[in-house]
Amino acid sequence: MVSTGRVGVINRQADLVADREIMRGDLSRILYDETAGLKGVTYRFNISIREFDSSDEGVRVRFNDGTEDMYDLLVGADGIGSKIRRLMFKNRDEYNIRHFNLFGAFYTIPPATNDTHEAVVCSLPNRRNVLIRKDREDCLRVYLGFRGHDQTLSNALKTGTTEEQKNAWAKIFQDEKKSWQIERFLDGLLNSKEAADFYTQEIAQIRADIWSQGRVTLVGDAGYCPSVLTGMGTSLALAGAYVLAGEIYQHCRGETGAKNVPVALKAYEDTLRPFVLDVQNVPIKWILRIFVPRSIWAIRAVRCILWIGIVLRIDKMLAWFAQDDNNGRWCLPQYK
Repeated sequence: MVSTGRVGVINRQADLVADREIMRGDLSRILYDETAGLKGVTYRFNISIREFDSSDEGVRVRFNDGTEDMYDLLVGADGIGSKIRRLMFKNRDEYNIRHFNLFGAFYTIPPATNDTHEAVVCSLPNRRNVLIRKDREDCLRVYLGFRGHDQTLSNALKTGTTEEQKNAWAKIFQDEKKSWQIERFLDGLLNSKEAADFYTQEIAQIRADIWSQGRVTLVGDAGYCPSVLTGMGTSLALAGAYVLAGEIYQHCRGETGAKNVPVALKAYEDTLRPFVLDVQNVPIKWILRIFVPRSIWAIRAVRCILWIGIVLRIDKMLAWFAQDDNNGRWCLPQYK
């Protein structure tokens, strides 16, 4: 939320230090530490927006604690399940979501002596996979993936508690407990204190025709989530915040001030959308058909193809051809 001479930031996680996920948690701490002491910046935790009204004069925001305030600009940076986006589009928000029938979960467990720092992926029949990586000495990150329909998981994602969500994931992998280290990972999911950072959601894309209405706009996953499969979610979010700030500076300084906020938001969309579309147009469904197979024979075929690619160093050739892949493509604007 931005108003003249004042900035308020809402974050649903009251304790940033307790967030153990190395990329998200450390990045949150960096951004918080760099901004918390700035003049005019106020962080408010453990509250959320109930509703808002946007007009030519500003945005009146009402919070769930009963308070309300007036702002020049409201920015929804609240993730793929953004309430700001749902309030903007109301019943039409369902058309903004591109589903892949794909679900993911993340959590931390204690490391074992034989865990290495190399990321390891295990593919299992019926479109399931497990990825582990040890980015710190004191913990191991576990990622669970599943493509398909499971009613228990669907119900848990919509209305279930954290424990119900964990149990739903454990049920999906229950028949593979004797495979690899699956039993260890499921035990850690259900019983280790490190798994308190458990997080799960549907993996999808947000493809909205517009990101702004009046003095309300969306940034990052809230407006244009590319999906975790692209590996570009954080990059898009930071680029989006940078472009938004740059266009506000370009259009809202001097005598024009806040009255040009809608003009700045239009420029923000026009400038950033080509980059967003370039990232989102990765052929995700095609990738999923190949790399998230259903049968054990398909899994073996994929492993064979990958082995041949490694032996022939195809990855090196692709990297060489991609050295100039930014030539003629979108470039980050330079603002003063």
